[in-house]
Amino acid sequence: MLADQVQRYLQERCPVSRVRQVLEQPPRFAEEVWQGLAELGLLGTAVPESYGGTGAGYAELCLVAQQIGRHIAPVPFGSTVYLLTEALLQFGSEAQKQQWLPKICSGEVKGALATTEALEQLAQAQVHASVEAGRLSGEKLMVADGSIADVYLVLAKQNDQLGLYLVPADASIQTSTVDSVDLSRDVAHVTFDNTPAELLHEQGWSGLQALYQRAAVLFAFEQLGGAQRALEMAVDYAKERFAFGRAIGSFQAIKHMLADMFVAMKLAESNCYYAAWALDNNAPELPLAAATARVGATEAFQLCARDNIQVHGGMGFTWEFDCHLYYRRSNFLALEIGGLSEWEDRLAQAEFRNEVKAFIKASAPHYLAENLQKSGFGNTNTGEYDTLEEAKKWQRTKAEAGWACLSWPSEYGGRDASPIENVIWAQEEGVYGRLSGTFIIGQGMCAPTLMAYASDTHKQRYLPKLASGEEVWCQLFSEPHGGSDLAGLRTRAEKDGDEWVINGQKIWTSGAQHSDYGILITRTDATVAKHKGLTMFFLDMKSPGVKIVPIKQANGNSEFNEVYFDNVRIPDHQRLGEVGEGWRVSITTLMNERLAIGGSIATGFPEIYDLVSNLSLQGQPAIDNAAVRSKLAQWYVKASGLKNSSSRMLTALAKGDNPGPEASMGKLVAGNMMQDIAKFAIDLQGQAGLLVDPEIAEGAARFQAMLLRSPAVRIEGGTDQILRNIIGERVLGLPEDLRADKGMPFNEIPTGSQERDQPIRLSTKLYQGLGIIPVSLKELAFNTFLLLYYNQVLGLSASYASFALLIALVVDAVSDPIVGSFSDNFRHRLGRRHSLMYAASVPFALCIYLLFSPLPAVADYLHVWLLVFALGTRLSFTFFAVPWNAMFAELSDDYKERSELISYRFAVGWIVGIVFVFSIYSFIFVASDAYPQGQLNPAHYQTFALVLSLTVFAGAFLTTHLTRDQIPYLRQPPASLRRFSLPVLWEELGLAVKNRNFRVLIFAVLASAVVGGTNQALQIYMNTYFWDFSGEQLRWTAVAVLGGLLAFFTVLPLQNLLDKKYLLVACAVSIMVVTMVPVTLRLLELAPANGTPGLVVMIVIAATISAYFGTIALIMFTSMVADTLDVQEYETGLRQEGLFNSVMTFSSKATTGAGILIAGLIIDHVIGLPQGAQRAQITPEMIFRIGIVDAYVVPLFNVVWLSLVLKYSITRDEHTQIQQVLARRRMPDSLES
Repeated sequence: MLADQVQRYLQERCPVSRVRQVLEQPPRFAEEVWQGLAELGLLGTAVPESYGGTGAGYAELCLVAQQIGRHIAPVPFGSTVYLLTEALLQFGSEAQKQQWLPKICSGEVKGALATTEALEQLAQAQVHASVEAGRLSGEKLMVADGSIADVYLVLAKQNDQLGLYLVPADASIQTSTVDSVDLSRDVAHVTFDNTPAELLHEQGWSGLQALYQRAAVLFAFEQLGGAQRALEMAVDYAKERFAFGRAIGSFQAIKHMLADMFVAMKLAESNCYYAAWALDNNAPELPLAAATARVGATEAFQLCARDNIQVHGGMGFTWEFDCHLYYRRSNFLALEIGGLSEWEDRLAQAEFRNEVKAFIKASAPHYLAENLQKSGFGNTNTGEYDTLEEAKKWQRTKAEAGWACLSWPSEYGGRDASPIENVIWAQEEGVYGRLSGTFIIGQGMCAPTLMAYASDTHKQRYLPKLASGEEVWCQLFSEPHGGSDLAGLRTRAEKDGDEWVINGQKIWTSGAQHSDYGILITRTDATVAKHKGLTMFFLDMKSPGVKIVPIKQANGNSEFNEVYFDNVRIPDHQRLGEVGEGWRVSITTLMNERLAIGGSIATGFPEIYDLVSNLSLQGQPAIDNAAVRSKLAQWYVKASGLKNSSSRMLTALAKGDNPGPEASMGKLVAGNMMQDIAKFAIDLQGQAGLLVDPEIAEGAARFQAMLLRSPAVRIEGGTDQILRNIIGERVLGLPEDLRADKGMPFNEIPTGSQERDQPIRLSTKLYQGLGIIPVSLKELAFNTFLLLYYNQVLGLSASYASFALLIALVVDAVSDPIVGSFSDNFRHRLGRRHSLMYAASVPFALCIYLLFSPLPAVADYLHVWLLVFALGTRLSFTFFAVPWNAMFAELSDDYKERSELISYRFAVGWIVGIVFVFSIYSFIFVASDAYPQGQLNPAHYQTFALVLSLTVFAGAFLTTHLTRDQIPYLRQPPASLRRFSLPVLWEELGLAVKNRNFRVLIFAVLASAVVGGTNQALQIYMNTYFWDFSGEQLRWTAVAVLGGLLAFFTVLPLQNLLDKKYLLVACAVSIMVVTMVPVTLRLLELAPANGTPGLVVMIVIAATISAYFGTIALIMFTSMVADTLDVQEYETGLRQEGLFNSVMTFSSKATTGAGILIAGLIIDHVIGLPQGAQRAQITPEMIFRIGIVDAYVVPLFNVVWLSLVLKYSITRDEHTQIQQVLARRRMPDSLES
């Protein structure tokens, strides 16, 4: 109960968005969250009631701590509750407890523990802060929550005796906030200057250790909560992310990683619960239990937070995703409490080394050495100098002296050096080698590909400038939804004469913003297996149509970029290799990429060796510590292995061989080693390890930069898991993983969903629009002819007929959300939409035929026949219409293109409507002597039923079949989405109606459908009796469809002028006015007489204007529903097109049925029309009443739903921002080098 209460509170008051606000906008503290915790009594969970607490106990406090960790709450819970409160409870006098504990429990006082005075692990000899005559002076470093504390718990000396002191905050205290690895938590240096201090515990050192022992259990639970949430994030993503044709969670490598995370978390959980029992009972086992829980939880949180990023791939390393927040907090909590011989040169090598040393001494930019030494990983520090310019200058200096690209042939700017000479150069270049990062991709990856596949002319032109640094190159491989599945790329190259036209997008491209040229892999044939339809090119990055957008990463830098290609033209002579041989060419690049990355990655071994050689650990040199020496030995073996492996591969290159898949090994080992070393080095430095400012703590900043950069190292150039597959399959000969897409033509490969890189084709818009044919003809049949047919032709009571239609509509409406949820969750090779649309086409057409063709034998049971086949028609139609409507929302995310799609839909509908209505009145409902109004002739309805059923079948089948090629672009149900069930439906409905804009639209639909249903049912009576139209005259009303066609051409310009809701309201008001005009003219005797051509012209003009405004209104409303879906996905992560559209149609159908029932009651009881009446039986009073109700009474109720529409709040700008976020979320899981 308590844990659930805390979780609900933090979910509401401390979402990740609030954590981000604290992260990005100091102060690093959420005051309102803290006060809410106090109001719930959580700050005093373990404090006795006599001191203002709840006295619940430590077991309950552990559960609270777990939720604090799960939500990474930016509050001083540890400093205040775990440390200060515990110190008061364990060591405080009664007076001290009475003074401070109630204020802590009420949230009035926040605490901070101040112990450290040097940038290394805490030791007794390190403490110099002193107390004399009750006043404290001294400086404390890296005090967690130091700048927001109201009282400090300080470790200080008095007469050479360490003690713990309570120090209330006052004006004599100076604080200076410093950045730590977790920017959502406050850390400060605190200076005390003759500040009043009160002794809490005279045995300061032993008291501090006892305090840490108890607090360790509480910190462990906070870490456990963070670990559990990080694991959940990783599991959810693995279920939803698709690569190689299936969810990545189905791959063994990912499964194993997640299993390791789960095991670590569960072991930590067991240890934590044992420690909670020991703490709650003050058991003798507490010291061991607390240590076990602390170590296990620390390792579990760091493992889960680290590998959560790994599972998310490239997106996990972006600032926008939440993974790095848990990664930062895991390293913050881990610290909150708590040499070897080189190679002997041979004589020849020594001579070469001396030559290198002389050049470095004479020519290196020594003025940069100090800053370069402070460089963080992924961030070259050149101080006041421009990094790119300095890098180019040093590269040019090396090239002019013959020291650039040593192993290259001299004709291309190299030196023809041996592999070992490369190694010696790297050793002697030292920190200046950090300037070479800009050129690693071009020289290490692009150049070998050019050497192997470019023409001699191109080699002579580009390679020397690449070696000298005059031109920078990048490689353009990874794509959205491609990730590690490189062969799944979708950037297209189409031949146009002697040029290729490129369209598409690349992502994770390192250094693109600085590059002059790049090598680019594209798809030139989508009809063959995905590896066979690729072609490689190189291009000028300044070409027209190339757009580069930097990506902000989790460490705050922007090394990687998105690159867009919009009709970029590349000459055919810049093609590398043959057309369709791009995969073979790319293998050369990839193997050299992994060699370059693996050979150039700084593993961190020299830095860790330097650190432990100069660091004091418990009063002794750290390098003398047995545990440290053990770690150094392990890393030295790996570092030496990497050097030797690199040398062997360089030898292979020198012989003209390409590096094999073994090149993957270097990057795999180096990336993990860097991360392990960074973590170890930070831990050795104690709280100093938190700092990221090199001016304050150079050593700590170096390893923090290494820690934050290392996740990207393990992803770029191929994730660890992909590299393990390469080694297993291509080196060890193990069987390949199961690949659903192996051998399939690229354009038939199933994906989670593809992203479009160009606008939707005109043909697709028209094909999707064909679905409006069965929709509009079904509406015509039900709303125009069905009530008239059963009431006036067959003689069934209007009230009963309308009531039967209401039942059918309500049952149909109830089925809509069920079918919508079923469709959202449905899995089939034809997708979750098309499979249902195919299945519904025949039953739908058959039912609508029988609805208008009752058998003579059922003449006495017409009410049963009507109900049965009205239900059958509506239900079978639902299985077509709900997926068809949902498909529209999935076809495009673009604000304007959606409106254009709907425009084409209504254009098709109106065109078919003209032809159909004109045809049935011209050729089916033909007037005769017995029936001057052909629509009242019962003999005509069987032909009408046959034509109607064939037309709706053709429309349903064709729109389904002709849009099959769009299935890959439609959102597929994620693997984590539960199968359909009524409880699931109910839960999903609950999520949907929490969306405010969705609620607005639902109520608007309810109100408008009542009005529309009543109006539609009355319309045929108006045309038949008020205007006295014959069938020949009624057919001309089909011309009104031209208004809909005009709307098709003008809706987009109008949408540019007004937001959707205002355009919708303006159109609806216009329709109300136009509807009243003809009847008003008739009542004023200004309208042409019935039966005259002038009357037909007047009604057709009014209907055309109404159709124009009505079409625009429908387009806007449908588009608003689709935009609301995007907001729902943004807020909840769910795509519920089927459910949203079905709830809308549910509302519409249920209330349309109510409107039809109202119309039936009006016909029977207000107007008084007899069933099966002849024209002569209709009196002028009846006709007058029809006109008044239809033109004035019913339209006035439109005001209700229009007032609701005005409450819709999604604007064009807001929708654009949401789409940008959603596009980022759908990006892939691999970084491009």
